[in-house]
Amino acid sequence: MSRRSSVFLLLATAAIPAYSQVFGSLANFDVVNDTDKTAHGFEIDIHDIHSSDITSIFGAANRWPNMERYGAPTVTEYSDASGFGVKITYKASYSGSWSVGTPSGTLPVSPSDSCWPLGAPTYGPLYPCDHFGVSTSVSTPNVKYSWLVESTPNSSILTPVLATVPNPVWNVTPVPPVNNVPQPPKVNVVIVAPKPNLYEFGEPRWVKVTATGTLKDVAVEDLVAENAIIKNTQTQIEWQLIQVDAGNPGSGQIDLTGVALDPGATGVVYRFEFYKYTGARDPETNEAKPLTSDTPALPDPVDLGEFLVAQNAGINFDGKVPAAPPLPNAPAINASIAGAVVGSPYNQVIDATPGNPNDVLEMTVTGLPAGLSFNPLSKTISGIPSVVGTFPLVIDVKDITNFTSASASTQIDVADAPIVFNLTLDQGTVGTPYSKQLSVTGGYGAIAYSVVGNLPTGLSLSGDTISGTPIVAGSTPVTLQAKDSLNYSQLASATLKVVNAAAACTDSNKVISGVNKFWLDIGGGLANGGQSVNYAPQANTTFIAPLPFGVFKTGQLVSYTGILDNQNFCVASKMTVAPGLSLNAITLAKGTVGVAYPVVAVTPAGGVAPYTIAVSGLPTGLGFDGVSIAGKPGQFGTFTVMVSVSDAIGETVFSNLTLVVDPAPVAISGTLNNGQVGTLYSGSLKATGGNGVLKWTITGAIPGVSFANGVFSGTPTKAGTYPLTVTSADNYAHSASATYKVTITNPVPATCNKPATTKAFAVAKNKITSVTATTITVGGKVVKTGCATVQWNGATGFKVGNFAEINTGFTVGTTNTALKITIN
Repeated sequence: MSRRSSVFLLLATAAIPAYSQVFGSLANFDVVNDTDKTAHGFEIDIHDIHSSDITSIFGAANRWPNMERYGAPTVTEYSDASGFGVKITYKASYSGSWSVGTPSGTLPVSPSDSCWPLGAPTYGPLYPCDHFGVSTSVSTPNVKYSWLVESTPNSSILTPVLATVPNPVWNVTPVPPVNNVPQPPKVNVVIVAPKPNLYEFGEPRWVKVTATGTLKDVAVEDLVAENAIIKNTQTQIEWQLIQVDAGNPGSGQIDLTGVALDPGATGVVYRFEFYKYTGARDPETNEAKPLTSDTPALPDPVDLGEFLVAQNAGINFDGKVPAAPPLPNAPAINASIAGAVVGSPYNQVIDATPGNPNDVLEMTVTGLPAGLSFNPLSKTISGIPSVVGTFPLVIDVKDITNFTSASASTQIDVADAPIVFNLTLDQGTVGTPYSKQLSVTGGYGAIAYSVVGNLPTGLSLSGDTISGTPIVAGSTPVTLQAKDSLNYSQLASATLKVVNAAAACTDSNKVISGVNKFWLDIGGGLANGGQSVNYAPQANTTFIAPLPFGVFKTGQLVSYTGILDNQNFCVASKMTVAPGLSLNAITLAKGTVGVAYPVVAVTPAGGVAPYTIAVSGLPTGLGFDGVSIAGKPGQFGTFTVMVSVSDAIGETVFSNLTLVVDPAPVAISGTLNNGQVGTLYSGSLKATGGNGVLKWTITGAIPGVSFANGVFSGTPTKAGTYPLTVTSADNYAHSASATYKVTITNPVPATCNKPATTKAFAVAKNKITSVTATTITVGGKVVKTGCATVQWNGATGFKVGNFAEINTGFTVGTTNTALKITIN
């Protein structure tokens, strides 16, 4: 298996502002404390440089103060047998115990940001990682990184423990101008994996390389994971597995050949994140056997272990180290909180101003008392507090635009609501159980009541209720105290009046004779020898359907129970109001003599059953069976019908109704026969119904025959079919008409007599195909019609196309004579 070897990174050929022989290198790193002990400091030991070679230090007092949990670092030069160097020491203070420390632990595989107060969101006393850094004007190949831990438990002396921080070694070779055009330098950064110990191959490490070509000089403070200068420029990422092979010189180093920068870069920043390798190994050589490759797009989760350290290395090609960039502006919090009152609605907006206008803030509030909550969208504390006290609050605000945060401690005071004790005492009655429940508003927790003075004899206070049975009538001043659970109290006074028991008053189903604002009268009320009743409480008053609740009217029935006051008014304690006696509306439709009259029900309502019902004034033929009016009127005219209903308590209602009965309709009956010229004709029709004498009229006539009062008489003088309409009417425009047709035929001539020896003749129903004055042709037969009696059935003569049937006839020789013809 091949392992990565070091090569030079040749930057793009874009022009650099000036040709330079001096390059400033910077290195920042996030390092996890894996010593299994709490560290109280960190040390960077750089050999072969002087303090004058240091251009800046992360967390230094003259650049970004308060960015390290250990405060500003110290710089100390030293010399030893192997030469000289500089130690940069971050260290807690000791005064019987160490002021701060970095706990030992691990971080997720993908840390979200650098380990400093403005970086990782969870950075704090329990975070096992810190961020350190230094920039120099010379190359620093010999650097040792150490955690400082107690030499013995609770010792004030710290001992260095080597930290697994890789040391980037810069090799920058200037390139002379070509044709007076500046050329970029050749840059190589060397970071070597751990050397082999017991095996041919050393300990493998995953490294995630992030290369960023910067467009401006960067300071040591910019070398953090979420720095805007780095995030907003061209960046390339590559994963590599590095492992030293004892038999392969130059192995185990990071390969930067795959990372090319854009033209115009003025410097370069690398972030090297180191992770444990957890995949398979050759048991004999310790060579790593990843499931993917040495340079995967992303290592397989089986091979990728926990995060170890992140080294941020950078260089400015012009050799300049800029001043510290301005600190990100953290949000400002107005922690002024208004007080609240228990049991009362509360609303408080938390005011926070972003460090930069238009930055987006996220806010949380912790420590709120029961009943209050915080809405992060409206930034409002609201609710109804249910407990009293002073509650410390912590307001945390994060600026998610510039990754800063702020925290403020404050408090909210929830005060006890004042006790409002309005005391009213109901009147008591000697010998009658008494109960009065007390109540207040405000206060906190349970309310305790006590008597200051005395209660009327027979009464006592238990809990929140005065109860008992008064023994003596009189008025007693009563003072009570209400005290809440915080011992706040309030006094209240009232007079409790006890009266002697009054006489009872009760009655049922009494008719209301009058209604007043506060009472109703029965039998004219007290002023007229009756009774006056004060209304009962609404809760004890019942209105029987269909009465609307609370509407008293004269005529209603009332039942009540109460006591008489000193003016003999009945003060009702319970009332029931029912509808008074009434008769449901009755409508009498117009009737007709001889025609069944529609049944009419007589239905009482209200009052007190049973009912007695009487109906009078009906015409003959109609009767009342105790429930309904029914029958067939036998006489016509206008009748006054009186209906009376009495109930069980003697109340009576009446209803006078008008009933109109028309006469029977005019009807004409009877039939008229056909006749023969010269033969006496008679016929009569009968008319019935109507009012009074009926008069006859006729439209049409039979020549020779007269008509009077429904009778036809006379001798017809002319043959033919005569339509007649007769009408019979009374003096009130009631009438009936009937239509008839009478056929008068000529006498039968002698030739129409059937000889004894002739043959009978008939023709089935067929169309008439021809017509003459004396014959018709039907069914192919020529038939004489002069001797025939004709049943016309609405026809007025013989016509071609009509159907004719020769019912009877005879044949003499070839002549067919019809005696009866039916026309259809």
